[in-house]
Amino acid sequence: MSLPVDELEARLHVLPADQEVVAYSRGPYCSFSDQAVAALRANGFRARRLAVGFPDWRAAGLPVEGATTSP
Repeated sequence: MSLPVDELEARLHVLPADQEVVAYSRGPYCSFSDQAVAALRANGFRARRLAVGFPDWRAAGLPVEGATTSP
């Protein structure tokens, strides 16, 4: 699920509270995922940052589910 970091706190209700959330961004030097992890943890979620960016994940052939859209 893709959520912009500036919308994250308003959309916490759509995230699975019983699962770890992995935040990702454009790449390893992008700070958005660090901001997302901090916000998630501050709200009681188990969260960590993906070490690589999403483009790297997809390029490696790792699994990607269909996109979701914001309401």
